[in-house]
Amino acid sequence: MTTSSLPQPQLRASADEAPETLRQRLFAAPQQRRWHWSWKQVWFQLHWFIGITAGTVLVIIGLSGATLAFKEELLDVMNPGVRDVPVETRAPLTPAQLASIAASEHGQRVASITVYAQAGAAPRLFFAPKNGQRRGESIYVQPYTGATQPALAGEGFFEWTESLHRWLLLPRDPGRQVAGALALCLLGLALSGLYLRWPRRPLDWRTWLTVDPALKGRSFLWNLHAVAGTWCLLVYVALTLTGIYWSYDVVRDNIDAWAGKPPRVAQVPGKKGQAKEKAPAVDLSLAWSSFQQHAPGWTLASVRLPTRAGEAVQFTWLASDAPHERARSRMRIAPANGTVTENEPYKQQGLGTRLVNIIYPLHMGTYFGLPGRIIVTVASLGLPLFAITGWMLYLGRRKAKRAVQAQRAMLGAGTPGKTGTGLPTLVAYASQSGQAERLALESARALQQAGVAVDVQSLDRFDPAQLREYERALIVASTFGEGEAPDGTRRFARLLQQTAGTPLASLEVGVLALGDRHYSDFCCFGHALERQLRALGATPLFPLIEVDKHDPAALADWSQALARCSGSAIDAIGVQEEASYAEWRLLRRVLLNPGSLGGELHEITLTGPADATWEAGALAEIIGCNADGSDGDAQGAQSAGPEGSRRPAGGRTLPPRRVLIYISPPPAPPGYVGKRTVSASHRTTVGTSRHDCRSTHCLRG
Repeated sequence: MTTSSLPQPQLRASADEAPETLRQRLFAAPQQRRWHWSWKQVWFQLHWFIGITAGTVLVIIGLSGATLAFKEELLDVMNPGVRDVPVETRAPLTPAQLASIAASEHGQRVASITVYAQAGAAPRLFFAPKNGQRRGESIYVQPYTGATQPALAGEGFFEWTESLHRWLLLPRDPGRQVAGALALCLLGLALSGLYLRWPRRPLDWRTWLTVDPALKGRSFLWNLHAVAGTWCLLVYVALTLTGIYWSYDVVRDNIDAWAGKPPRVAQVPGKKGQAKEKAPAVDLSLAWSSFQQHAPGWTLASVRLPTRAGEAVQFTWLASDAPHERARSRMRIAPANGTVTENEPYKQQGLGTRLVNIIYPLHMGTYFGLPGRIIVTVASLGLPLFAITGWMLYLGRRKAKRAVQAQRAMLGAGTPGKTGTGLPTLVAYASQSGQAERLALESARALQQAGVAVDVQSLDRFDPAQLREYERALIVASTFGEGEAPDGTRRFARLLQQTAGTPLASLEVGVLALGDRHYSDFCCFGHALERQLRALGATPLFPLIEVDKHDPAALADWSQALARCSGSAIDAIGVQEEASYAEWRLLRRVLLNPGSLGGELHEITLTGPADATWEAGALAEIIGCNADGSDGDAQGAQSAGPEGSRRPAGGRTLPPRRVLIYISPPPAPPGYVGKRTVSASHRTTVGTSRHDCRSTHCLRG
C-alpha cells in the first residue's frame, strides 16, 4: 500500500482574525462546494433517473409480456372445443381438401395452411391479404369436415396486448423504436444495478440471493430491490438483447447477414382499388404425399401455396425431437410431380441460422420449456416491484433531502453574537441516504445555539489534509451495505488509509457511528474511521457512540457528549419535541384572490395568550376546534359545516385539518396580534409532530 504524510494545509482558521469577520464566516450557511462525483455516484444518478422515468413505462411492457406468456393456454381455456375437437376414427382432411373447402366457402384465396400431427387439432388457414392490408385473415377449421370453427373469444384482447407490448399502441415503426429504447433502458438498469450493489464479499452467495426479513424501512426496501434484481438480472439481459433484435432494422439486418440468412423483403400493402395478380390454381395432393414421405416424425407443418406459376410449394415443419418451437426444417416440393427441389433439415442448417432461430424462444422462455416460461413470467411481473420499491426509495431520499435543507436553513439563521473568536469545531458527516447529514446539521445547530463556532463539511468533498485546520472534530459516519463507506466518502477513506505518521496529534475527535444491527458489520465504517484517526494521532473526545436505526438512547448519549464539549446544556439531538398547544382565537379571515384560477389565498388574523413568544425558524401548528373546544378532527360528519369545515368558539370557520407554518420574523412582543397568510393548496393533514409538514408562508406584523 502506498503511504504518504498529510501535506501542509494551505488555509487555517486564525484566532487573530477580526471577530466580526470570523463570526460572519463561521455562522454562514454551509458552503455548497463543487461536486466531485465518483463513478458510482454517477451511475447511481443515472440508475434512479432512468428508473423513475423509463422504469414506469417498463412496468407496462412487463405486465403485457407476462400476459402473453401463456396466451395459447389461456385461449384454449376460454374457447373449449375450438382448436381441439373430439378425435374421430376417420382420417383428417388433407391440406388440399381444406384449402378447396375454405376458398369456396369464404370466396378468398388461401395463402398458407398450418396443420398438426396431433389427432383432433384444428388446422389454421391464412387467407391472402386484401388490398391495403399487411396480412390476411385467419380461421380455424374442423379437421374432419373442413367446417369453419367459431372465432376465438379473447383473441382481440391478446392482439391489443401484443400491440401494447411491442409498439406501445403507437404506429408500428415508431413504436418499435420506442420499445427498443426502453429495452436499452432496462439493460442499463440491470447492469448499473449490478455495479451499484456489488458487495464487499462477492463470493458469499447469501449476500447476493437472500432477503433479510428482519430489516425494516429503507434498509428492507433496498435489500428487497437489490436481491430481487440479482435474481432477475440474467432474465432481463436476455429479454432486452432479444427485444432489441426486433426493434431496430439495422441490428436485425446485420445479425441476419452474419447468420447467412437471405435479406428480408418488406411487405408493402397493396393500394386499395389496385388490381392484384391472380395466383395460379395448385393441386397440393402430390406435394403433400411427398412431404409425408420425406419428413417422418413431423408434429407441425406450415404449407405456403405458390403465388406464381412454376413456383414450388414451401413446407416449414417441426420435428418431434426439435429443441424448441423455432427449430424448423425447410422443404420445397414441385406441385406438378411431387419432386423435392430443396430439403434442409434443421440439424444441417448453419450455426448462425440456428443461433438466430433461438432468439424468439429465449425471449419467451420456451427454450427451457415450462420452467423457462414460468421464470420469464415471474421476472416480467417483477418489474412493478422494482418500480414501487424504487419510487419508495426515491421519495424517501427526497423527504430526507427536504429535512436536510430545513436543517441547513436553520443553521444559517444562527445568532452570530453568541460566538467566541476561537477556532471552529468541525462537524463532518459521511452520509448515504441523508440521515447522517441531517444529524450532523442538527448537532451543529445545537452547538451553535450554545455559542460554539462550527464549520459543517461533507466528507464527500473533504480532504484529509484539511483536518489540520481544526482542533476539534465531530464526525457522524453512516455505514452502507456490508460494512462499507457511503459511496461519496470512499475517496476520503482511501486517502486517509494511505496516510502515515501522526499528523493529527493536535486534533480531538468524536465519532457518532450509524448502522443497523441486522448486518454482520454493524457500524463498521464508523469504527474503521475512528481507528484510522487515532492511528494518525487524533485524541478521542469520548468513546465512539453507536446508533442502531435512530436509537433514542444512543442519540441521548451523543447529546450529552455534545453538551460536555460545549460546556453548556443543549437540546436533544434527533428527538422530535412534543407540541404544546395554547388557545388562540380567529378574529378575521379575508379571501385575497377571489376568482383566481389557482387555490384560494386567505389572510387570517389570530390573537392568543399575552405571553406568547417565538423565535425565527420555529413552526406553528394550527388545529381547528369545535365550539365546545374539542378537536375538529375528532368530530363526525354530522358536526361539519359547509364543505366539511368546523365552527370554533369565535363563530368563524376553520378547516378540520392541521396546518404547519414556518415563523420567520424576530420574536414577537407579548400580546402581539399576528396576521398569517395561508394558501389553501398547502393545507395538509399531518400528525401531532411539529416536523410532519412545512410551509414557506410566514407571520407578518
